[in-house]
Amino acid sequence: MSEAMNEVVSEKTETPEPGIYPDTEGSEYAKYSAVSFRRLMDLSERGPYAMRHFQKHPDDRPEAGAAANFGIAVHCAMLEPERYAAEYGVLPDVDGRTKGGRDARKDIALRGLIPISWSDSVKISRMIVSAREHPQVGKVLEEGQERLTEHTAISPHEDTDLAMKVRADIILPAKHMILDLKTTGNVLSADNLERMIWPWAQQLAMMEQTFRRAAALTHSPLSIQHFGVLAIETAPPFECALFFPDAGTLDLAHHRVNTLMALYAQCEKRDHWPRLGEEGVVGVSAKPWLFAKYGQDA
Repeated sequence: MSEAMNEVVSEKTETPEPGIYPDTEGSEYAKYSAVSFRRLMDLSERGPYAMRHFQKHPDDRPEAGAAANFGIAVHCAMLEPERYAAEYGVLPDVDGRTKGGRDARKDIALRGLIPISWSDSVKISRMIVSAREHPQVGKVLEEGQERLTEHTAISPHEDTDLAMKVRADIILPAKHMILDLKTTGNVLSADNLERMIWPWAQQLAMMEQTFRRAAALTHSPLSIQHFGVLAIETAPPFECALFFPDAGTLDLAHHRVNTLMALYAQCEKRDHWPRLGEEGVVGVSAKPWLFAKYGQDA
């Protein structure tokens, strides 16, 4: 994710032919000009103009920074522990402003490693222990089974023909399953999940469309039937679980993805990314409960 944050439009490369590509580096994936889920969410939540702005200036994203880097480290440590050990250097538990702290950071940089704080490394270790001890999540992470990580799928959207790209965190071929790893600062409670499941479902819908079409177009033997999320809290007790949207939610998510892709195609065809209120004054009404509370006295 942090590597993707550094992409700029001038560095975009031609999107590969439809297919499924193993072990795609994040920096390379970010350069593909195909439509990503992040772009669709920008389009949905902020509108065409904001989406185009963040495409050109990814460092302006509010989520860019420490939280994004922590999420990348969790992904690496949980799914590719050998790579995590080889690429990350843990800073000592001292004040970074002291000579010892500065020297440690300099040493890590000289070794070409990514620095990670002592507290973050401990937190990641505790998250992994929690995940491995979970009766269902532990089965996903156990050694000895075929598990593919960071596979990219490229395929044209069925209705608009625009190229779409997705990147699967975990593929379990024997279970015909794709899981997206999510770290969350929210408590994984029933009430929170009702709110959290909608963006997850849309991402899974886009992943399902892209992987299935890519597999069909290239006659790939990879057969995926189940699309879900492995979510884990970033604070104690580091609860985690596997979550799968029900059929109705997933159908609605497919409809929303198709609607956003149609809007994207329209904007691209016209090379116009509408701004909020560009056609005139925007009329805004207060919430209905305010009228009930204040009535004519307002």
